[in-house]
Amino acid sequence: MGQRTTYCNISLMLLFIGGYLCAHDSTVKTVEEQLNGKISHISNLTINIECNPRQVIKDIKQDLFLLFYKIPDIPIRQYSRDLAKSIYDLKYHIGGGIAVAIYLLLIYEVLKGNSCFSSRDSWAMWKYEIPLDELLAMPAHVLSHDLLLEIQRRYTSVDAPADFVSSLVAFMKDIDKEVAEVKYYSNLVIWLKKLRISILFPIRHKLFAMAPERLSRLSYVRNVFLTWAAQYKMDQNKRCCI
Repeated sequence: MGQRTTYCNISLMLLFIGGYLCAHDSTVKTVEEQLNGKISHISNLTINIECNPRQVIKDIKQDLFLLFYKIPDIPIRQYSRDLAKSIYDLKYHIGGGIAVAIYLLLIYEVLKGNSCFSSRDSWAMWKYEIPLDELLAMPAHVLSHDLLLEIQRRYTSVDAPADFVSSLVAFMKDIDKEVAEVKYYSNLVIWLKKLRISILFPIRHKLFAMAPERLSRLSYVRNVFLTWAAQYKMDQNKRCCI
């Protein structure tokens, strides 16, 4: 009798547990179905974000205004006074630095002048074996032939050996540049001598002493070329007229 009662109790307990599990399982399935429906519904949503340029610009202006509004007023006068005081305190250092910079610049210019006056390829050295007075006494048409040959020799390009005019243009640019350089470096040395500081610079005085002769030679060579160019244009014009 006791065993039957026990079996009945166990049976009832198993039935109860089975019913609970079935009910729980159906509840879980129902929740899963609801969630799946909601997820599928959310996945079908379309997110549409509209960007308004005017609103963006307005927001940026507002942010910048707030940024600068928070910055305190800059004491310009105080900074100016501090800067002036710092410069005044360092006036000797600043003055010394400027003086050294100017001195180095002048040394560089003097060295360039030495190089310019010692160049053997300059047009002032053309026909240098002929004394200046003899060179000036020679007629222009006598030297023009030799000058044109020298111009073509120096400026003829390998890429365009038959180009005649480009060589003449290059010659005029170089000789004008050389005249300007001789005048510049000559005046530089003259001013250094006037200031009585020429001894501080590596000036090759023998070369700079030839500046007037170099200018005379350059001027004469330039005039020889211009005389030939004028005659050449007249001859070409006569041929065209004929």
